[in-house]
Amino acid sequence: MPINSYELSKIRSKDHKAFFVFGQDNGAVNEISKKIASDFFDGDQNISWLSYDSDELGDPTRQENLIKELITPNFFNPLKVVKIRIGSNDISSIIEEWLTAYKNFEALIIFTGGDIDLRKHKLYKLLEKDSEACCVRCYHDNPRSVREVVIKTLKKDNIAYSSDVVDDIVFLLGNDRENTKQMLEKLILYTIEKGNINSNDVSKCFKNFSHIQVDDLIHSTLNGNIKNYQTSFDNLKENIEPIFFVRVFSTHIEKLLKVRALVKSGKTEQEAIKLVFFKIFFKYKSQVLNECQLSLELLSDTLEKLNKIEKMMKSNTDKNSIIVILGELLMRLTLQVNYIKKRL
Repeated sequence: MPINSYELSKIRSKDHKAFFVFGQDNGAVNEISKKIASDFFDGDQNISWLSYDSDELGDPTRQENLIKELITPNFFNPLKVVKIRIGSNDISSIIEEWLTAYKNFEALIIFTGGDIDLRKHKLYKLLEKDSEACCVRCYHDNPRSVREVVIKTLKKDNIAYSSDVVDDIVFLLGNDRENTKQMLEKLILYTIEKGNINSNDVSKCFKNFSHIQVDDLIHSTLNGNIKNYQTSFDNLKENIEPIFFVRVFSTHIEKLLKVRALVKSGKTEQEAIKLVFFKIFFKYKSQVLNECQLSLELLSDTLEKLNKIEKMMKSNTDKNSIIVILGELLMRLTLQVNYIKKRL
């Protein structure tokens, strides 16, 4: 049975003995896995998690130990979850044997994975047909779902807000559920005592990471405007929080790629932009049109480089070093686009 992560509330975890949680958003995969286990065990916090990697299942001894965990009752701690991270190897035949051989598991089994090809992935094709299994897709949040999370969180903590403030928060958060959750917690701590939130609070909490300044930097870069790029980067680099800029820039490029795909499918550029972009300030509309003309190769290459920088940040690389690397990438990209424009 396949569902999207936001549809999880429509099912009962107890009706399924196995779950496959996968998608681009690792934060959402982890969050959804924990929610499934909590619902399965009626909110009990004393859950024992046993983690395996699918590569280990090639070892008969490890496979035997895992089967024992699945079928043997644990009277001291009956709340048991076996979590198996799916790698590149195919274990669908092994899982099919388990599902056929054992009517009931003594543990909840959760498979987790990254982005997969639904048409070719054998484990997905196996579990989607099983009435006792559930496949949960976790894709990057779109602006609408992030907005819903923001509003729900602010209401939960009784913090008053305006629609414009929510727009600012959504713009800054990007589309990763784990990052959204962490930054909202920070925002709540910053504003909970006074009971309301305004644009100044958002700016201070995000270290003056003004969305206008960020927009200026992104559009200056992707339009090859060297002078404006230098001014925008100089204005931001002292207060910039690299993780947010990288996420915002990556999201913008992903949107440009979606526009290109929609145009290829028959939409006009204006129609595609309207469908993909949640909000564009008037002064940037012509610039976005220019950016949609950039080659797929250039956009994809830039997105790949931004993803590498984000991985470096997660490994605790020094912030100042990251800003230098980011500045070099943006300058090269600005010069490259400027050169392309001059040749046209």
